[in-house]
Amino acid sequence: MALLVLLALCAQTGHWEGVIRQEGRDALFSIDLDNSPDWRGSFEVPGSSAPPLALSDVHVDDASVSFDIPELPGHPEFKGLAGENGASIRGTVTQDGRTVSFEMRREGQAHVKSPPASTPIGPRFIGDWMGAVEDVKVLLHLRPDSSGTLDSADGRAKNLQLSAIGQNGADVAFDVRLIGGHFEGKLSEDGSKIEGVWTQNGSAVALVLGRKTR
Repeated sequence: MALLVLLALCAQTGHWEGVIRQEGRDALFSIDLDNSPDWRGSFEVPGSSAPPLALSDVHVDDASVSFDIPELPGHPEFKGLAGENGASIRGTVTQDGRTVSFEMRREGQAHVKSPPASTPIGPRFIGDWMGAVEDVKVLLHLRPDSSGTLDSADGRAKNLQLSAIGQNGADVAFDVRLIGGHFEGKLSEDGSKIEGVWTQNGSAVALVLGRKTR
């Protein structure tokens, strides 16, 4: 029995091409799943300029597969079941309270593309910061576990996940991969602001982040 379960789990590894069934149009995507040593994966949209996005909470149990994509707005959650021959998976994806169906087929070996890992940041950087990229006000949230998010004050961007967060003394940097953004800045001596440069789509603008107080 243990061998059969192991074979079933290994059957979910690979490169999968899929489609999300939406009213009015279908959305294509691809998934890479690997279990060496632990389950991990990445998500891509064919033909898109967006980078590969990491899967989170990947769970595989016999024929069932579930994962979510925290870097995408609405934090979509996928739940599916493998077909009898193991070459297909069908299920549902829930995003912003709406559920639609998806299906995907295995098309080759897995090539998981993981984002750069974040490194620990000091307590002086932890907290909420506010600034403006040109005329768009932004809110930055840096957490003790070296994770973070970026929001726009107008609500058009919410919970954009940070990656490759790193600190070197008073210097801090991070990426917002979903929108191709990158920030590098320096913490002031009194710890009240971070002055730096925001780069996106080849353009660089000054960004000063002030500590947000409650």
